[in-house]
Amino acid sequence: MNIQDETEGLIRQIMPVSVPIGPLTNLYLDLGFDSLSLMSLLVQAERTFAIRFSILEMGECQWVGRLVAMVTEKTDAAGRKGNVPADD
Repeated sequence: MNIQDETEGLIRQIMPVSVPIGPLTNLYLDLGFDSLSLMSLLVQAERTFAIRFSILEMGECQWVGRLVAMVTEKTDAAGRKGNVPADD
């Protein structure tokens, strides 16, 4: 499963909706999220992908595409860090 699919699965766990979810889907306007459901989604994403969101980043996550992009960037960055040789 890819990040887009996993993120959509998390969204549907938090807010069971029958509408299509795509990159331009607004969590608040299109899916009925509120601040508490967004926070629940971000906590689940942090656990699922082993990443962390800053407070400022949380405010940027109202569109599915942006959330997926942020998760992708963070998981890619974590992967690169793991491949950096240790300082001797």
